[in-house]
Amino acid sequence: MFGHLPDEGALIEDVEWHDALLYLIDTIEIWWSEDYEICETDEDRLMVDGRYLEIDTLLNSCTPNEEFDAKVIDGNDNIWSFWIVAEPEF
Repeated sequence: MFGHLPDEGALIEDVEWHDALLYLIDTIEIWWSEDYEICETDEDRLMVDGRYLEIDTLLNSCTPNEEFDAKVIDGNDNIWSFWIVAEPEF
C-alpha cells in the first residue's frame, strides 16, 4: 500500500493499508488543530471546519483496502492530494 502527499514524494511506502490510512488521518487532524489555534472568531472556526471536515469524514469512513483519493486546501491555501493505492494482486 502507498499513502503519500505527491508534492513531497512518497512518504509512506510498503506499509499496511491501515497504517497508511492512520498517517493521512493524523496529518489532517494535525493541520486542522494548527489552523484552529489561530482562529479568533466562530466564523474563522467554521471556515477551518469546512476546510478539513469532508476529507476527515472520507478518511474515517474508508473500508479496509479501499483505494482513497481526495484533495484538501490547507490554511496557507496550498492544494494537497492524499491517496492510498492498493498493491496489485497477482
